[in-house]
Amino acid sequence: MKKISLLLVFLGFIGLQVVLAQTRDITGTVTSTEDGSTVPGASVVVKGTTVGTVTDMDGKFTLKVPQGAKSLEVSFVGMTNTEVLLTNAANYQVKLEPENISVNEVVVTALGISKEKKALGYATQGVKSEELNRAANPSLSSAMQGKVAGVEVRPQSGMPGASSQIFIRGARFFSGNNNPLYVIDGLPIASTNDYAQGVTGTDFSSRSVDIDPNDIESINVLKGQAAAALYGMRASNGVIIITTKSGKQAKGKPVVTLTTNYTADKISRLPELQQNYGHGFNGAFAAVNSNSWGPKLENIQNSKTVFYKNTTTSAINFDGVNINPGETLYLGGANHGNPNMYYSGQAAKWLPVQPYNNAKEFFDVGGTTSLNLNVSQAGEMGNYSVGVGNTKQTGIIPSTGMDRMSFKATADMKMNDMFKVGFSANASNVSIDKVPSGNDSYLFGVFGAPITYNLRDIPYHIAGNDYVQTSYRVGSVGDNPYWATKNNKFNEATRRFFGNTYIQFDPVKWLSFKYQFGGDFYETDQEEIWQMGLAKAGGTIPSSYVPPIKTLPSGGKIVNRAYVYRNYNSLFIATARGKLMDQLNGEIVVGNELNDEYGRSFWMQGTGLQVPGWNNIANATTQVATESKNTDRTVGFFANGSLDWKGMLFLNATGRYDVVSSMPRNNRGFFYPSVSLGWLFTELEALKGQSTLSYGKLRGSYAEVGAAGTYMNPYYATGGSGSGFITDGISFPLGGVSGYIPTTSIYDPNL
Repeated sequence: MKKISLLLVFLGFIGLQVVLAQTRDITGTVTSTEDGSTVPGASVVVKGTTVGTVTDMDGKFTLKVPQGAKSLEVSFVGMTNTEVLLTNAANYQVKLEPENISVNEVVVTALGISKEKKALGYATQGVKSEELNRAANPSLSSAMQGKVAGVEVRPQSGMPGASSQIFIRGARFFSGNNNPLYVIDGLPIASTNDYAQGVTGTDFSSRSVDIDPNDIESINVLKGQAAAALYGMRASNGVIIITTKSGKQAKGKPVVTLTTNYTADKISRLPELQQNYGHGFNGAFAAVNSNSWGPKLENIQNSKTVFYKNTTTSAINFDGVNINPGETLYLGGANHGNPNMYYSGQAAKWLPVQPYNNAKEFFDVGGTTSLNLNVSQAGEMGNYSVGVGNTKQTGIIPSTGMDRMSFKATADMKMNDMFKVGFSANASNVSIDKVPSGNDSYLFGVFGAPITYNLRDIPYHIAGNDYVQTSYRVGSVGDNPYWATKNNKFNEATRRFFGNTYIQFDPVKWLSFKYQFGGDFYETDQEEIWQMGLAKAGGTIPSSYVPPIKTLPSGGKIVNRAYVYRNYNSLFIATARGKLMDQLNGEIVVGNELNDEYGRSFWMQGTGLQVPGWNNIANATTQVATESKNTDRTVGFFANGSLDWKGMLFLNATGRYDVVSSMPRNNRGFFYPSVSLGWLFTELEALKGQSTLSYGKLRGSYAEVGAAGTYMNPYYATGGSGSGFITDGISFPLGGVSGYIPTTSIYDPNL
């Protein structure tokens, strides 16, 4: 009977985080079997879902478990994962065992060089595919969060496609690039934002969002400078080495894997608001005011606050109440036969007096759906893996979302005993819908709304004109968030391809030559529509709505950005390894790398829109545009030598000399050395087989790395570093010490 090796995993790893049925609360404590101490930060997840939590500083956790859940998966870095069966108990005591370290584990280090983990004299840490995708995170940065010691992930926000800053052992620069170098299948790629992020406007996504975590087989983070020195100046912030799925494990017939996930996002907590006072200040009602210290709710229906006095010669109807000439419209409905109500000029009707939870009503339940198909196979001649995936994400803020299509293909083929060839190709198409953040955030209008203002149900524009807002306040932060999400548009669309191909020649067992050539190409288009009527774009919000007003919209702006990026990478490596003498092995690697980058940026802004709803920059009365180009080339020569004595003492030394185009002639070269030593002392005969100490290692390293920067003519201005706020940051002179930075501005000395 033939063995069926076709593997079809349909609708696997389904993570339904929406709890639609009954749930129950459970508690527990996670401790270590080694010494009984509690384990803070351990992950506790309901198996088969993404419902989970982490333990607190005392190792304790509380979790709402869906009906029908069978078990919990408990994990922590450096400890063995444990599955706990769920019973009717309400409290669980979970014990984790320290993970046995495999001394023969092989990891990928700088420039794709594979080494046994025990031979490393510097710090690295890996993350496998299963752990990376356990919670079905749609972005690489969020998938890495909390999984690697010493790596800090700072997401800009919770919006789909939001940028993230990743710091390996902290930041190194007050200003400038603190991002690590990303290397995928041996190819360094761009991962930073196309534009610098300020405290206004929209967030610019990091290019790591183009990478689908489902395509990744493993990640290895090079933390120390000695680990990353072979990459030269680009690795001054550390290196994240990503290996994609190659199909090497799928031996035999083709293996087809289909996976899908769904996760739901719901805002976890909201601020508690007072429920006693309406909008206004010092006990007095104000129709257009963001304060919530007006009259008490029970007094509003009887309020004699003058809303409008009819000075015309005819009656005016206010939602069924006629106000004759000389009569007064009062705030309180009880004065006009409408008890427990008040008159709203924005709604142009009588509304009930009650508190509203505007923040709760504004946020949606977000969701992420991913579908991935992969076909892989391995045989005597080589292996291949082909995958396609789609991720759709909707945010908790209306009008936000992300749609990513991705494709990848890798293959390795053994031509004969001497030659091996292969390639890796990745393509993606990402579209992200965003909203402004920082000082332009819509949340000012959400959280600032008075409790008696029904932000959701009161029309967000005046009757008969969709482009004149109604709001509870005026000014640049008075924009109605419902109007803004309906009429504004902020989209970022990126089309990207990166990949490489290689040929490897092994003339004898101890000698190998490899040449690799690759490229990274993408185009990003960004469109921002700040619609006519938006206060932040020069529009006007009425300060009064009684009697019903008629006005024309104003303001508005359109911003178009485009960024084109191209990077070529050429890499040649020669490796010789062998036995130098009894119980002493050695390896030497020499090579050359050329990296050529090109970037071109376009920016155009139009202000003063004329026709509402016509989202074309030709609609603007004033238009300005800029264009910039930059090129950067680095040529590097490197060498790596390592010695291994008895499989327990390891010496490694590297050196790299980089020549960069961004510095002046005759001063473009930089040398980066490193040396590391590791001693696996548990391999001593006297300590082998000890149960109390199964693995022990001492290591030390020294390295020099740095960033060249971009040379500018010697013109300087007073330096500093700030966050964008008025009183924040560092300014010089500082403590009596002056500081200056290069500037591109040259001033006329005769002025």
